[in-house]
Amino acid sequence: MNPALLLLIDVQRIDVKIDALDKQRAQAAEKLNGLKKKLDETKLQLAQLEQQTAEKDRERRAIDGNLGLDVGKLKKWEARLNEIRNQREYLALSREIETQKKQNAEQQEKMAVLSNEIKDVNLKLETLRDSFAELEVDTDSEQEAVNGKLKELDVQLAEHKKERSEFLSQVPAPLLKRYDTIRSKRGAALAPCFSGRCSACNMSLAPQLYNTVIRGDSIEACPSCHRIIYYREPEKSAEVQA
Repeated sequence: MNPALLLLIDVQRIDVKIDALDKQRAQAAEKLNGLKKKLDETKLQLAQLEQQTAEKDRERRAIDGNLGLDVGKLKKWEARLNEIRNQREYLALSREIETQKKQNAEQQEKMAVLSNEIKDVNLKLETLRDSFAELEVDTDSEQEAVNGKLKELDVQLAEHKKERSEFLSQVPAPLLKRYDTIRSKRGAALAPCFSGRCSACNMSLAPQLYNTVIRGDSIEACPSCHRIIYYREPEKSAEVQA
């Protein structure tokens, strides 16, 4: 077989390993990023609930303060009512007192609603704080595991890339450029052929081309998928694909 083709087969063998390691690396990082994202989202929810509680509590305290003043004012009006002898003034103040009582009742009801809402939000806060604490533990644990995994993968990647560079130094530059171009478009730049077909796209090859590929003297490409093709016996091809 063409020596350059043999080198490319070794390069692709290594590239398959590198791709698999890169995929593992990306999956590990993705899982960690997912946990971090969830942690950030939970942290934001906590901040929003805490702000919501603070706003409702300020509103409740403001109503409580105003209600205290209105109750005091109402007592003064009721005391004054007993001193009034003028019928017209008596009726006017009576209406004011009834209006104030109604407003006070409405404010008291609003305070009760706010108190219940604050209670509900605080319960949610308690649950969310527990979830946040668990997420922090999980994230820290996953961070440690991922860092260990990444170090292990980086060592393997460095070894494979070193081995790859040793083969690349022997591959002619035009052929290497062709390999990289096909790989960027197709994923795999080389495909074994057997039984008269390209194993990558399963298209039949012309008999003359297939015989040329079997001889292995030149660099040939599949007319259909344009991958560089080479001959392997069926059982060996299955092993290569696996």
